[in-house]
Amino acid sequence: MTTDQPRRSESPPRILVTGAPRSGTTWIGRTLCLGGDVGEVYEPFNPRSRQWRWFDAPEFYLYIDESLEAPYVEPVGAMARWRYPLVRRLRAGDRRLALRSWSTARKHRRAGRGVLVKDPIALMSAPWLAHRFGFRPLVVIRHPAGFVSSLLRVGWRPRFGSWLRQPRLMDTLLAPWQEEIERAHRDDLELVEAGAVFWRVCAGVVTGYRAEHPDWVIVRHEDIARDPVVAYRDLYQSFGLTWSDAVAETIRAESAADNPREVAGGVQHGLQRDSRSVATIWQDRLTEQRVDTIRNIVGDVAGLFYDDRTWSAD
Repeated sequence: MTTDQPRRSESPPRILVTGAPRSGTTWIGRTLCLGGDVGEVYEPFNPRSRQWRWFDAPEFYLYIDESLEAPYVEPVGAMARWRYPLVRRLRAGDRRLALRSWSTARKHRRAGRGVLVKDPIALMSAPWLAHRFGFRPLVVIRHPAGFVSSLLRVGWRPRFGSWLRQPRLMDTLLAPWQEEIERAHRDDLELVEAGAVFWRVCAGVVTGYRAEHPDWVIVRHEDIARDPVVAYRDLYQSFGLTWSDAVAETIRAESAADNPREVAGGVQHGLQRDSRSVATIWQDRLTEQRVDTIRNIVGDVAGLFYDDRTWSAD
């Protein structure tokens, strides 16, 4: 095995891979773990998570800042050091998963690996994670039509109520879109419209992050999918991870053109796919009318990330 850069030194990296759901964060997070420098914590902010339960999130898209951090400082700090709360989780009754999580965390800690948190549901708490614990965010944006198309495939509805039940979040980070969020929640929109509103808000938040945090890495899913080996090599370098021929070959195999475009029905995440076609598969899934609906809703925010050419068939 040959390497193109030296292995990281000093303290192990802490990385947060986030963005809206259905934006490729699973693919990206697991691919960044291939070099062995970091281990993955999968969606600790997900209230439905059964494995990585360092803490119990009371809401989807939980917002934490300094005024709300008290219940989370200790467990998130433990997570950042691979210290799993085995006794507490055993008392909670999930013995098998608790033991598995503890064993995995101990293995990563003993190997000196950093922590990669893969969690789109942590998007709203990204500034707190970065400031309080030194996580460096990698925020993923996906084309709004691709995002909505993926929601339709798996039948996921945006959770506007989770935002609205968090007054601090609505008064601060989401204040510019409060009326849109309240209307979308009240009117029980069709999935295409609801997905477009959700994308617009998330992309608006990311736009603010991009202006306030120039050291964060913000990428488009399509740019990675178009040339995965080159894109991941750049990400490895940016985060100080060990790039190797073996990593490159794995990425090449998992994103090759002879892989399927779609995963089997009912499967939410498929990592071995034709990545280039995934970026534009929405063009086959969505009618022209639905594309127009999405584009009218996402409007000016979409233009900050995608120009007119990205809305046309290749």
